[in-house]
Amino acid sequence: MATIGERRFNEGSGVRFMLDGKTIRCQGVSKTRLRKLREERGDWDSPAEDFWPEAQCGKPAEPGNFVCKYHGGQSPRRVPRDVMELVPINLREKLEVVLDNPSYLDRSSDIYLLEARKWELLERLSEHPGRQEAWGMVSEAYHELMRGNLLEAESLISEALKHSDAEKEIWQEIVSLAGSQQTIASTQVKVMKELKLMITMEQVMYLISVVQRALKEATERYIDDAHVREAVVDYISRRLEDAAGSGTTAVVTQLSARTESGSNSSG
Repeated sequence: MATIGERRFNEGSGVRFMLDGKTIRCQGVSKTRLRKLREERGDWDSPAEDFWPEAQCGKPAEPGNFVCKYHGGQSPRRVPRDVMELVPINLREKLEVVLDNPSYLDRSSDIYLLEARKWELLERLSEHPGRQEAWGMVSEAYHELMRGNLLEAESLISEALKHSDAEKEIWQEIVSLAGSQQTIASTQVKVMKELKLMITMEQVMYLISVVQRALKEATERYIDDAHVREAVVDYISRRLEDAAGSGTTAVVTQLSARTESGSNSSG
């Protein structure tokens, strides 16, 4: 069964080859380009396929494959490493939308939704007679029973019981919603605190670009041999790209560890 990368290559829907005309260009979607396009269009809900080929990855595919190493090209028959590689393509695209949309970390909409539901329930309470009105129906049913109107009395008692049960159920749901709101609000506060301590992938890539520029300037100034200079820049750039490809969390962990190590050494 053809992979999505192979299908895209065969269809020619994107750029097939690199500039040399021989090396296959990665047929995967670049997350960085995808996120940029989503921000430009204000579209966080459409599947990644809708941004193809504008968001096509610019790296060369791994030999014998249709995607680069960052999109799974190093091992064509490897065991799936995470849930993204296990789910069907359609579901994977929806999962990517959720992962790419920063608003999914914000639970404010859930809190507002529960609050709206509480208002709806409170309005429903005003539409249904409460206990006092229900007892009034029971009293009226008693008089109807004394007059011999059995069907009318039965109808009033049934209606009274119905309204009484409805009121109880409404209040139970209101209490439950309040508890859910409290839980979500606590989670929201915790997430907001943690997000303030996190560094985004965009910040990581910007930091890497700054380091690469500084490295290039330093080697041009202090290394006369062009071959040595090119080798040093290429080696460190690849290490930085590998670190970025391992994910934001890994990069942050490495940067934090180095920062702490530097602080301890200076102390």
